[in-house]
Amino acid sequence: EWRNKIVDQLLAYRDQPGAKPVVVHQIGSNYEARDIWQTDAKSPKLVLEEMYRSVFCPVIQGDVPHQKRLFDSILTGCLPVVIAFPAHVQGETSWWLPGGPPIDRMVPFPEDIDFRSFVVEVPQTEVERGGFVDALLRISSDEIGRRRQAMQRARPFVRFDFGGSGPDAFSLLVRSTWRFLDRDGRRSAAAASASMTTAPA
Repeated sequence: EWRNKIVDQLLAYRDQPGAKPVVVHQIGSNYEARDIWQTDAKSPKLVLEEMYRSVFCPVIQGDVPHQKRLFDSILTGCLPVVIAFPAHVQGETSWWLPGGPPIDRMVPFPEDIDFRSFVVEVPQTEVERGGFVDALLRISSDEIGRRRQAMQRARPFVRFDFGGSGPDAFSLLVRSTWRFLDRDGRRSAAAASASMTTAPA
């Protein structure tokens, strides 16, 4: 539903006189038939090349909350654009669907990567009014530059650097695992201490 809304708004804008270039490829799949490339695009390489040349890349409603398109956008230097929905946790935002999981449950390493510093969020109400494209056109070139710089800083941490030239996704995986074990160890120690102090003499 939401993907169709975005596509319709992009196509309507593309048909206007003086519109900026817009490329739309809908990519689907049929897992039962093992057909994972149902699209009018000639190849995945073509799609990635178009993303390299683009400023904004919508990352909209897939089958699951975490989206491969988000990482394709980051690695090609195209600013990811999402719809900001109210999450199922009050006061939190979801990038998947209304009532979806909060952002920090949808992305890797939320304690180390500030995704919101470069992901463009268009409110659900703006999309419902048909203002998805207008929201992007209002973004200044200075803000686009700042967001691209933030995305460039995050890029090494969403890929594996097999050459070992610097910190990468594996580095953050180790850090996150250590952080989790450290917190779990402190909780266990606190629970043991509490049980000792409350045990009968």
